[in-house]
Amino acid sequence: MPVLSLHKKETVVERRSTGIVGFDELVGGGLPNHSAIVLKGPSGCGKSLFCKQFIWEGLKNGETGLYVALDHPPNEIRESMTSFGWDTAPYEEEGLFMIMDCFNGTLGIQTQEKHYVKNPLDINEQMYVLQECVNLATKKFGRDIKARVVYDSAPLANMRDLPTLFRIARRLLSLAKAYNAIGLSPVHRGAQNRLLENALLGVVDGIIEFDKQIEGGRLNYYLWVDKMMMTAHSRNVHPYVIMDDGIHVMKIRSRKQ
Repeated sequence: MPVLSLHKKETVVERRSTGIVGFDELVGGGLPNHSAIVLKGPSGCGKSLFCKQFIWEGLKNGETGLYVALDHPPNEIRESMTSFGWDTAPYEEEGLFMIMDCFNGTLGIQTQEKHYVKNPLDINEQMYVLQECVNLATKKFGRDIKARVVYDSAPLANMRDLPTLFRIARRLLSLAKAYNAIGLSPVHRGAQNRLLENALLGVVDGIIEFDKQIEGGRLNYYLWVDKMMMTAHSRNVHPYVIMDDGIHVMKIRSRKQ
């Protein structure tokens, strides 16, 4: 007679380091693979820097990186990363790192970027160029190559069209699930109405919240993890600082209720 086992089989979740000092331990050792994660917070608190540091960690470990540039021109993204010691030029030459220019098209500026979206408000064109970038990477390095994708960030933050918002979010989710990828997207808190914000946050796999406060005449930064799929994550608020080599998450303080 067969014996019924009461022991549950543990699911092993593949995780990847963010490269951010002190953060990985908050999420069980790193972000789960095949996940789409929103970084939510006010402007100027380091959400985009978190994304760049995340991309750089992947490049150092032989992963591909795709940065969809909506808020800033590509050269500004390159210069920002270089200022922290993250020189992406060799990785772009090799094809491991790509920047998809969705910024200059909004100004009517034609650039020489390899991956250029002429009309960023045309979601069909955006999705077409995005898929082209994915196809280039998988053709050169194979479908199983580990990838990191950043979608930064204006249309998700400012869109008032709920069906289009869902379409973008679902596309990013499908890329994360179909390929060996993790996707991050910063969202500016308060730039969209509450209905759209809740709809977006309800479909993603993880939410990391950021905040900044003036305390004792000093500007301080904090982050916490609201949700993360298949992860027993920290439920505390964690202060962080921005240093010459990127974000450092500091010691824990209890979250105020």
